[in-house]
Amino acid sequence: MSPGRAQRRGSDDDRGQSNVVGYLLVLAIIIGGTSLVVVLGADALEQTNSVSELKRAEQTMTLFDSRAAMVALGTSDTQSLNVKQQSGQFETDPDAGYISIKHVNYEEGATEEVYNQSLGAVVYENNDRRIAYQGGGVWRLDPRGEARMVSPPEFHYRGATLTLPIIQVQGQSSASGSPSVTVSSDGDARRVYPNTSADLGAGNNGTGAPYDYQGTDRHYRNPVKNGTVRVFVHSEYYQGWANYFDQRTSGEVRVYDNNQTVRLTLVSLGGAPGQFPIPDEGVGQEISGVGEGHPLREFTLSLEPGKNINGESHWSMFASENSREMEIHITMENSGGCRDATISYLYTSPTEYREWSTPPISPNTTDVYECVPDGSSKVERLYFNLSGTDVDAEYEDVTANGAASGKWCFSPNETPDSGIEIDDHTEDPGTGTTISPVSGHTQSVNWTTSHYISKMGTNYELKVGDSQGSTPSAECDATTSGGGSDMIEEGASVGFLDYEEATGAEYITYLHITENEIDVDFD
Repeated sequence: MSPGRAQRRGSDDDRGQSNVVGYLLVLAIIIGGTSLVVVLGADALEQTNSVSELKRAEQTMTLFDSRAAMVALGTSDTQSLNVKQQSGQFETDPDAGYISIKHVNYEEGATEEVYNQSLGAVVYENNDRRIAYQGGGVWRLDPRGEARMVSPPEFHYRGATLTLPIIQVQGQSSASGSPSVTVSSDGDARRVYPNTSADLGAGNNGTGAPYDYQGTDRHYRNPVKNGTVRVFVHSEYYQGWANYFDQRTSGEVRVYDNNQTVRLTLVSLGGAPGQFPIPDEGVGQEISGVGEGHPLREFTLSLEPGKNINGESHWSMFASENSREMEIHITMENSGGCRDATISYLYTSPTEYREWSTPPISPNTTDVYECVPDGSSKVERLYFNLSGTDVDAEYEDVTANGAASGKWCFSPNETPDSGIEIDDHTEDPGTGTTISPVSGHTQSVNWTTSHYISKMGTNYELKVGDSQGSTPSAECDATTSGGGSDMIEEGASVGFLDYEEATGAEYITYLHITENEIDVDFD
């Protein structure tokens, strides 16, 4: 055989081997691709099934929520539900999370813990995802530990009223697959607030009625007055609770990530004081929950004159809060007996300085000022109606007349620029007329009192300044009162103040709290 022919035969063998290798490579690619498709498809199918299971679990828990509410709120004694899940685990946990409700600063420095108990939960868990029923709501926890609300809890805040049926989950039960679950109740809901008995606690040493502070005779009664009401929820699902509080109320929401707690604070208004004793100099009368605009209904003073009242006399009620200052000032003329009186107003803020005064008012001629003589040259009683309408106060343009006269408790740091408006609104709500920002404009005593009572804000203190003589620097200082005697005997004097109270989603007036236990059993 020639060398050339042998070489050609070797080439044919090589081509035969290449075909076999090619077939094997193609077969390997086909098998590998098929395996990859199978693996990826299995993963996708598993993910699809997992998502479907979670959606089914959310629907199941939402349905469970409605059935549990029927039992917890007393419309049914028992409810049952068949669960249709292919995987995952259900479990009751009576110790999961807690809720605490506190009435803070209801007396100065005193806090009452109204309620503090576990919430419990019914939990569905599938791999690294969790769906839970807690507090009458359904919550979903993702693998990163972030919670969101699926359905809202039993927490209803409308028109300054908080209605909170606290649903406690009881029972130790678990199941997987497609169990049946039964929800039952052993009795009626227990009233927490309002509650006039002491059966929720030990009185002065723990949670529950009555209030713990020994200097008060408070019981758990509505309306809630003074301080703030705080609701704390400690839970794995605290972020969902926080979002719910933030969306459904305008209270202050604070989140504590370090211990998985959310706090909601609602302002509890003291309301109008009604009749109150005139405080001594340096002591304030609390004004709480003042409404916006012109909220005044009535403001009257029944004042007993000082024993040796004579000469020019000055008496004031004034307030200072958040860089705002306001004074209602009464000046008695120099002559003896029932003398003419002038009522003046001062309001200052970082951008405003307002001064109003009535003309001298003769006693017993208007609905604003009455004087009762004792049969001699002395006075038995002075009555001032600061909500009266028979007398007008006149606005004084301080840019023309200069800074405050010596009778004021407060003086401005500087004279404001000319041409500024009298107030932040320029329309008289009573008549619809426009208020002109010029000296000489008049408004009734009722209008002026109401306007500046509200301008001071929602909460502040009214204090008393009292002096004889015309020593302005001593007028609001009880320790250096000019003239050696006071115009008014505050201890024998009374006032009456009533106004429309502030409204808003951050304020709370009524609490309705119950404890509602449910037993949950999987079979």
